[in-house]
Amino acid sequence: MSSYLSSKVNHPDKMAGFALRDAAGKPLILDRIPGPKLVNFWATWCGPCVEEFPILSEAAQDADVPFSVVFVNVWDDQSAFVDFAADQPHALHLVVDEEDEVNQGIGVVAIPTTMLIDADGIVRAVHVGNVTPTVMAFLQAVTAGLD
Repeated sequence: MSSYLSSKVNHPDKMAGFALRDAAGKPLILDRIPGPKLVNFWATWCGPCVEEFPILSEAAQDADVPFSVVFVNVWDDQSAFVDFAADQPHALHLVVDEEDEVNQGIGVVAIPTTMLIDADGIVRAVHVGNVTPTVMAFLQAVTAGLD
């Protein structure tokens, strides 16, 4: 398990200005999602990404979780992403980084990578590797400490 505070990784201090599209082509602008966000970079062919997906999906649908979850598909086949997204709850924020704008802009070098971003767009924590229940509890505790 590898979690790092934002000052220890290669990305901007603030994650802002990124617009992505969901499987239907509808835009999602990360800045417009209110409150803290957990942004997960993943691909359909990535075993650890698929393994962690149920934990993240459950958190995304739990009203008591203190952040929104955004799944950013990277380095993947568009049709694989669309097929995967079709089988998921419609309430999930599933988007694709078609032009690698986000992952190149913030320096994602491995997947899965998950970033905790506060309400002001500041990256507070980065976890490289699959999210486990222990990691999820840690990220929720960090979010609670942001108040």
